[in-house]
Amino acid sequence: MKQHRYRLLCLLLALLLTFPVTVSCKKKGGSSAPNGNEARTTASQATIIPENDNDRTVRTRRIPFRNLSTDYAVADTEIQTYYVDGNDVPYVSLLQFIQALNGYFNCGDLLKYKYDPNQNTFSLFAYLQSGDFHSRLDVKWDTDTISVSDFNFFYHVLKENQSTDYGAFTKTTHISSEQKHPVTFNIGGYYFDILYYDEKCLVPFVIVNLLFCSTQQYNVYYNGDAYYGYYGEMSVSAKAYRQIYQSSLNGKRQSKAMRIAAVNSLLFATDYFYGLKEYKEIERFKDYISQDIWNLVWSDNADDNIQGYQNLIYQKLDEIHTRIDTFPIYADFCDDPDLTGPEIGEIRTKFYETRKELLQQQAYSAEKLDSVRYDEDIAIIPLTSFTTGSDAELYDSEGNLKDTAWKYDSYYYMQHCMKQIKKHSGIRTIVLDLSLNGGGNVGAMKRVLGFLSDKVPKISSYDKLTGEFLTTSFKVDTDGDGYYDDDAYDQYRWVILSSGYTFSAANTFVSIVKEQNLAKVIGQRTGGGMCSVLPLVLADGTAIAISSNNTYRYVKTDKNNHQTFYAIESGLSPDTEIPYSEFYDSKQLKKYITNIFP
Repeated sequence: MKQHRYRLLCLLLALLLTFPVTVSCKKKGGSSAPNGNEARTTASQATIIPENDNDRTVRTRRIPFRNLSTDYAVADTEIQTYYVDGNDVPYVSLLQFIQALNGYFNCGDLLKYKYDPNQNTFSLFAYLQSGDFHSRLDVKWDTDTISVSDFNFFYHVLKENQSTDYGAFTKTTHISSEQKHPVTFNIGGYYFDILYYDEKCLVPFVIVNLLFCSTQQYNVYYNGDAYYGYYGEMSVSAKAYRQIYQSSLNGKRQSKAMRIAAVNSLLFATDYFYGLKEYKEIERFKDYISQDIWNLVWSDNADDNIQGYQNLIYQKLDEIHTRIDTFPIYADFCDDPDLTGPEIGEIRTKFYETRKELLQQQAYSAEKLDSVRYDEDIAIIPLTSFTTGSDAELYDSEGNLKDTAWKYDSYYYMQHCMKQIKKHSGIRTIVLDLSLNGGGNVGAMKRVLGFLSDKVPKISSYDKLTGEFLTTSFKVDTDGDGYYDDDAYDQYRWVILSSGYTFSAANTFVSIVKEQNLAKVIGQRTGGGMCSVLPLVLADGTAIAISSNNTYRYVKTDKNNHQTFYAIESGLSPDTEIPYSEFYDSKQLKKYITNIFP
């Protein structure tokens, strides 16, 4: 841990800035140093020197950065990287890192900074578009802590996504927030050190990436040769995978320092951000992990690490949202690695067996199941995921909506289906088939809700990190005319078909439908999944996704208007249960629907 070194010295001393300084984002190839606004004392002003780390041995290296995402316009540049006391664990200057990723970060008037060496603190200040102050982040190198007054700080310092509009055609009408509190990350408790070196605040790169990037779905990958920026969850089928994971570190043994950083990056991420700790009765992950897994995870051999990660995630945790996306950068490169390993747990096994059974039932059906189908006064819409199309998928070069937009976006898919249904006279009931819907993004899920009812839907969540209970009411412009009232197709009776594979965003969809009585639910109990997904990268380059701290909830409101938030991780029961053998037989579905709506 850090040694506290206070010394008397008659030298120039960096003092507290009297006002925050705007983060001036450097141009490609420009200086990465602070912009020189720090005030200083004179040599005659002898005083107690605050803690600094100038006596540490620090090696520097400028490493190329390449942005592989169209979601943010970040120029290729270099990131000054620091290696401390002969170790190979990368550090970055937090200010320089932010400046290098201008285009992802909203540098300028919305993000200001201040060094205060007398308080051993580097501070960042986030401002809203209105110019109002929003929140503050403090990095303290004497206590090795990072604190935010509001966790939304990490969102408000960013540019907007430039390729995909996840909030399209929705309008928030009311927000209710309770019990939210500031957050302090004690990185020193995980054997990470924050340094004040050469008048710069140096933070382990893996921590900076997790807090500033992973939490907003954009990760910066370090492979020993370069940094790469990538938006969304990494996939071995992605073009970026080969570019990132072919490295000079492939097949290399890891240093002790790197294994300490890798293990503790795993513990830090899961202790702070894993959303199912309470649900699974986990207090600290270091006590939860069994000794046989520890032996594998601590090894300097990447193959052992892989087996340890697989045993932890696929056997011990055994829940669908948490998964391995790539192996460590130190493993031998493989185009098509077996990420799950030979054994998976009971929950995951049952989940995929359910999907297999449903696909078999589909194959037995004589009906065409990939488009709207009809049986007298019933229309059935299959919806296998909640997706939001990118601008490139939705619009042509002149900004006109493509005829194929419905293939990439659930909102336009629903419009496409409703146009077909309206051409069939006599339709009274619409079945939205979510039986093979394994989830997707929440923005798309919200837009689909707007088609069911003109009731103002609400989505509720609990954040285990901030303690916040949040309920958001919203409207949906289902026809895209700019007006949000009377847009639903509530002239029809809506029914939701759910299964054990109805998971994540689809599970939340069913929860909202049942809570607010927007439709009837038939089928089998949903597969659960109440957390949004957090994609992150460990210090050894292993990319994983975990059930995050943001958890969606079912809410009951009593006569005194008091709300109780219930976990939905284990799924929700249907109003009417039917066997899988009858899921794709419209004649059988009609019998159940007749009983629901006599």
